[in-house]
Amino acid sequence: MLRSFPNNQNQKKISFFQMICILALIISILLNITLLIILLTKNVNPCDTNTTTNTKTSTSVEDKLKSILLLPSDKFEIGKINNVDKLKEQMPNVYKNAKNGDFLFIFEDRMIIFRESENKVINYVYLTK
Repeated sequence: MLRSFPNNQNQKKISFFQMICILALIISILLNITLLIILLTKNVNPCDTNTTTNTKTSTSVEDKLKSILLLPSDKFEIGKINNVDKLKEQMPNVYKNAKNGDFLFIFEDRMIIFRESENKVINYVYLTK
């Protein structure tokens, strides 16, 4: 009587090198996901926190912007761009035409970049959460 045994030679074995590569890939993916989560949850203030705009200046800038654009009625913050190069590194499409000295109007769902010297809206961006 002949007995048949499973043929182990046809089964593929994963080599030690392949196992290390798979493990390195998994670790890399987990690190990238962690970094992405950190960057997305980080509260980045695009304005220099050392500079504050006094209420007289902010009211003047707000009035100029209101003369050319209907602003939403919700609350907002006004800031002044002091380091546009750093902002361009973070979000180049948003700040590509911005300059130091431009004002940011930050609403809950949108941001407006306004250049007071030219009385001009530089960019109007909807923010996603």
